[in-house]
Amino acid sequence: MIFSVANCCIFRAMTSTWHKAKQFLAPSIKILVFIGCITLLYFHWTDRPVRMDSILFYLKEIPYYSIGLMLLLSLTSWLVESKKWQVLVKDIEEIRFRESIIQSLTAQAASFITPLRAGEFAYKALFYERDDRKSILSRVFLGNLCQMIVTVFLGLIGLLFYIKKEFYGTLILAITGIVCLAVIYAFYQYLSDHWHLKDVTFKLWKETIALSLLRYLFFAS
Repeated sequence: MIFSVANCCIFRAMTSTWHKAKQFLAPSIKILVFIGCITLLYFHWTDRPVRMDSILFYLKEIPYYSIGLMLLLSLTSWLVESKKWQVLVKDIEEIRFRESIIQSLTAQAASFITPLRAGEFAYKALFYERDDRKSILSRVFLGNLCQMIVTVFLGLIGLLFYIKKEFYGTLILAITGIVCLAVIYAFYQYLSDHWHLKDVTFKLWKETIALSLLRYLFFAS
């Protein structure tokens, strides 16, 4: 009887501790991401010190209107990315555009300090319930996949124009493009069985590709 009561008390204490730890998990990760970004910037600054006079010199050489234009294009690019994320998860959970911006920017900050942008996958999943996290991971992959398809496709077109007078270069480029697309397709087929990508509708594919193309145009500009 005494052992049963003791085990019950220990179990309740462990459960309470776990729930409290879960409440502090997201803020702790935010703090760690912030500290990691500051540390990364510090070491980058010490390895490659930048002189303020050189920065001011280059800024004077740039027309003032172009600086504002670049900031506007960069901001628009991230707004499009946030809209894409809102579209990707709308059948899982309806989120506001403001929430989509916060999730996209914080996950992007986490991806800066993790290899292979793993932080983006892990951090976006933390915004959702445990039962939805596998689907959320599939949507992160879907968004990155569509962006990669657009980038590779337009990049191959650009290279074709660049080496259009060289037959062998064009042939090698075409073969490389086919191989890249085959690898992407094989990778998609492998993950679709595990990450619910087969449940994605054609409409969602079309909207994600369109927003990926729009973001590429703003980013490339």
